[in-house]
Amino acid sequence: MNKLKQIRKDSGIKVKKIAEKLNISREHYYNLEKGITPFDLEKLNILSKLFEVDIVELSNSIKEECDGKEDISRIRN
Repeated sequence: MNKLKQIRKDSGIKVKKIAEKLNISREHYYNLEKGITPFDLEKLNILSKLFEVDIVELSNSIKEECDGKEDISRIRN
């Protein structure tokens, strides 16, 4: 299980609620979680507050998940 998914599961927050907070579909959130779609800083900031996780820790978790993929810069400004 990837780290972002683990953070979500540990938080107990449902994907539907997360997607609503990010103003995206559940499918789009799953793509973010899987590293298919890159995060922007606004979404990363919202997630860090929602999960009550330091934004740097969350960012590092996402970057670790992307190591080995063709594009490791999965966070956009």
